[in-house]
Amino acid sequence: MKHLLFIFLTIFLIRPVFASQKADLIPLNQGILPNEEALFAIKLPLEKGEHVYWKNPGDAGEALEYHFDLPENFIITETLWSVPEKFKTGPFVEYGYQNVAYIFIKIKAPKQLEQGKLLKISAELSWLACQGECIPHQEKVSALITTGIKSKNNPEIETALNRLPQNQKIDFFETEDQFVFVFEDVKNVKNAYFFTEQRNTIPYADEQLFKVIKKKGYLFINKLESADNLSGIISFYDEQGTALQSLQINAMKNSSTLQIPVEICLKDVLMTLLFAFLGGFLLNLMPCVFPVLFLKAYKLMNHQSPAFKKETLLYFAGILTSFISLGIILNTVKQIGWGFQLQNPYIVYVLSLFMFILGLMFLDVFSIGSKLQSWGANHNVGDFGTGVLAVIVASPCAAPFMGVAIGYGLSHGSILTLAVMIMMGIGLSLPFLIFAYFPKTTKILPKPGKWMIHFKHFLSLPMFATTGWLAFVLENQVPNSLIKVFVSLGIIALLAIIYGTFQTGISLKKQKTKIIFITFCLVCLTYFQGTKVEKIEWMPFDEQKIMALQNQKIPVFVKFTAKWCLTCLTNEKIVLNTDKVKALFTENGVAAFSADWTKKNPEITKKLNSFGRNGVPLYVYFPVDGKPVILGQILSFNTLKEVIE
Repeated sequence: MKHLLFIFLTIFLIRPVFASQKADLIPLNQGILPNEEALFAIKLPLEKGEHVYWKNPGDAGEALEYHFDLPENFIITETLWSVPEKFKTGPFVEYGYQNVAYIFIKIKAPKQLEQGKLLKISAELSWLACQGECIPHQEKVSALITTGIKSKNNPEIETALNRLPQNQKIDFFETEDQFVFVFEDVKNVKNAYFFTEQRNTIPYADEQLFKVIKKKGYLFINKLESADNLSGIISFYDEQGTALQSLQINAMKNSSTLQIPVEICLKDVLMTLLFAFLGGFLLNLMPCVFPVLFLKAYKLMNHQSPAFKKETLLYFAGILTSFISLGIILNTVKQIGWGFQLQNPYIVYVLSLFMFILGLMFLDVFSIGSKLQSWGANHNVGDFGTGVLAVIVASPCAAPFMGVAIGYGLSHGSILTLAVMIMMGIGLSLPFLIFAYFPKTTKILPKPGKWMIHFKHFLSLPMFATTGWLAFVLENQVPNSLIKVFVSLGIIALLAIIYGTFQTGISLKKQKTKIIFITFCLVCLTYFQGTKVEKIEWMPFDEQKIMALQNQKIPVFVKFTAKWCLTCLTNEKIVLNTDKVKALFTENGVAAFSADWTKKNPEITKKLNSFGRNGVPLYVYFPVDGKPVILGQILSFNTLKEVIE
């Protein structure tokens, strides 16, 4: 009885591994003719919840292996795999079958074949069946066929055979980051998926994006490396996820440029224009624009200009002309981005000198001659130029909504880009347009008086502060340039004081307060050369290194920033350069990269464009699984913590 009980328990324990796996080899037709191809199906029934693997198993697993024992002069000509399914196990994606799997083998008979002979086709199979854990299986199967006859097809195998993917010739396009398939006249298709036969070509865990634009289907697939041909199966699905059709492809790369028609949604356009308007309006609150706005505000608070409406229109025209010009440049030259003018050290240098000269004028160190002022007023240069200057210094200060609006406009053609720029111009000009066309609103402004002189002197401070900011930008673009800026400003200050002395007849002795103040401001500029202590060790932007870390399942945070971007500097000071964020990154093993766009960098520009942006700041978190997460332009610790954890 003990022996019988032991045998019973052994059989009972072994049964779940082997008894349920009854593989079979089934011929489509029981007969075969000379020089004909016969089709055999390897059938693998599976337990509920189990799956076996396709020819490319994906991130893990092993495909079915077989070894046939064939009659003399019989050869295998082709293996046909059914359409697989996608299985997600934790961070891994696998390709395979559940319930039942059919793999079809084509076997060709020789030209000379004896009629009426019964032949045995046998095969040794090995495969993995997985359900939580994977169990290896081996089995020997066989089938009998008769030579020289034909019979009716096996209905089960014929039904499974009809579900095989259809062979179709197709080509694909390759971009910097993706492979793109294009399909003509897709109907009722809501999604598509490409099961690649080639390993290490695409990241299996990444989502594949399918879009229908003007009756054409576009399947976007992230890539790991370049390829000249792609083979596999593309399946199309309806809204419920039911497979509509599958194609077996061996696609060649199309070397021409991919042209994707733009699909414009009215709701998206209106939201974009609203964001552009709000972004332009919020530029009035940005510190980098204050000095220029003070120029206009000072003139307004005098309440003395009867032509203020005309002057405001000229200011508005200067802003609009500048924004439209920027839009044309951005659409024409794709390699540059928003705020490109401050990537040029010569422009930064000239602007720093100009702002310093304006500060000296506001401090009454000297003034422009009456003839020159008259010429500027008669030729409408001053107000128009103020509008141009406002855009030059305002554009790097990316207000909230601006990045999204500009990126959407640039990706949807020149007309929408210009519309976005115009709305930004209207937003930036709005406060002064209201004052000009609704004069009663000026009652909220203080009445003119002697305080105006003191206020004008006070306005020299933001001018000098802007000079310091521009000197800081220049120092980061051209190392050791600060001393040259300091010398240039010193010479300008000396000449301005001497010229002002002749203009006013006031001796240098009586102007000693102003001279001391200017000297103090110049000395303060040297502090911009101080080294900022970073809490986080930021690695320089390197796309290959980022991809390598992603493959190692390490999360990555990338900041796209520039020294001339005040929003970037504010986010870094208040949020990123803090002990809390350092601890957050350390606890979650986040690798931190800095894409510094202070100087022109084509690689960073391309990466910005890939996220639909054309300027900084941009903050992107690459989680271990899933798509990259784009954070808002105004950062907060809580938002950052929520995304990372």
